Amino acid sequence: MKRFLKRGSFFFLLFIILGLAMIIIGLIYILISYYDRVNFYGNFLSGGTVIYDVSKRKSDDVGWSIIVDRDGKSYLAGYSGSSDKDYDSFIVKLNQDGKIDDTFGNNGKIILSKVLNSKGKDYAESMALDSEQKILITGYFFNGKNFDSYILKLDTNGKIDKSFGKRGKLIFNGIATNNPKANLSDISRSIFVDKSQNIYIAGSAWNRKNYQVFIIKINRDGKVDSSFGKNGIAQFDDIAIKYSDDHISAVYEKNGKIYIAGWSVSRKNKKTFVIRIDQNGNLDNDFGEQGKVILDENSYPNSMVVDENENIFVVGDIEKGKLDLDAYLIKLNKEGKFDNSFVDNGKILFDNIAGGSREDSATSLYVDESGKIYITGVSWSGKNYVAYVIKLNSDGNFDKDFGDNGKLLIDRVLSLGNNSIGNSIFVDKIGRIYIVGSVWNGKDLDAFVVRLLNNGNPG
Repeated sequence: MKRFLKRGSFFFLLFIILGLAMIIIGLIYILISYYDRVNFYGNFLSGGTVIYDVSKRKSDDVGWSIIVDRDGKSYLAGYSGSSDKDYDSFIVKLNQDGKIDDTFGNNGKIILSKVLNSKGKDYAESMALDSEQKILITGYFFNGKNFDSYILKLDTNGKIDKSFGKRGKLIFNGIATNNPKANLSDISRSIFVDKSQNIYIAGSAWNRKNYQVFIIKINRDGKVDSSFGKNGIAQFDDIAIKYSDDHISAVYEKNGKIYIAGWSVSRKNKKTFVIRIDQNGNLDNDFGEQGKVILDENSYPNSMVVDENENIFVVGDIEKGKLDLDAYLIKLNKEGKFDNSFVDNGKILFDNIAGGSREDSATSLYVDESGKIYITGVSWSGKNYVAYVIKLNSDGNFDKDFGDNGKLLIDRVLSLGNNSIGNSIFVDKIGRIYIVGSVWNGKDLDAFVVRLLNNGNPG
């Protein structure tokens, strides 16, 4: 009996020890999971705001574009410079907490002038990620006489992917005349990568009389797809106004159809257009009127998104008078008609966003998988310029659970400074909102990144 009791006490004690061990292991697992979640989904520095003086000198630093990879790391593109004659583009990689990733490029950043051999001016206009999370950048740079368009591919560590194009990049000049020796200005503004990893870059090319729109299709290895358009390039002129300059702001591909948003400008006015082209580079006459949708107002677009149902969303500005802008959002269906089920029959105007009565500009747009719409830009408050975020439900009504009944004035919530502008917006896979732009520090501009939760609180 005593031996049995001793043996029972032993097993009881062993049971207690094993139980405590399981509890400790569980607590360790919870702590590790919590640490990983904080590390992966943790808060940005300074309550959701990070401000960068990239150049470390008395000059402007402008945040222009932002994308977030599947690991939650973000890439900020912008430019630094002290005068109109000297601007250098940069790419900065940020960790989840907003700190610069020192393993990328040179201590976390890349200065593109060194890669492009530009002559004093270069601009990174748009970025995209391919299926391997490599970074594709397009923009333009000064070659000493005019501007050349470029596309550049980087690995996740910031090194040039020399397997792409010609040692990691492609340079385009004389696009409108199909003559690279013509040395005419070519300005690339937007890039998009489709599900097959085809790359589209779009912009404006000078033809010695006016600017015309171009779109170039590039295979995943960096070779121009000669089956598209003429030798890989499709071009369009006088889209909305005859004898005008044509410029683009965005390119998007969905289900084999390519969409371009831009504007035609003459001496008297500007008109927004959206065109759709097929895989051969020809206008798709089943869209809008002969492949085009044109806004009658004196306007220009700044950003476009096409969702999975081929609904087209475009934001931009309508000029109502001197120093008087209204921001606009339009929604078109896949036939190129305004969506009458959307607020205001498919066209919403935003005025007095920050309380002032002058300028309201919509600079960037994002539509998430649930159909929620996010817009950033700048609005005049009556005293200064204020960066903002607007969140709409899929029907176009304000999402009243976000910020102040659907809108958020970033300066007032996060104390960015006296004047700020939001230039680009992105929403990651768990619904956090990233806004990049620039803020006045009293002497010059600094680039900023703000991260918000889906209710508008700093995140």
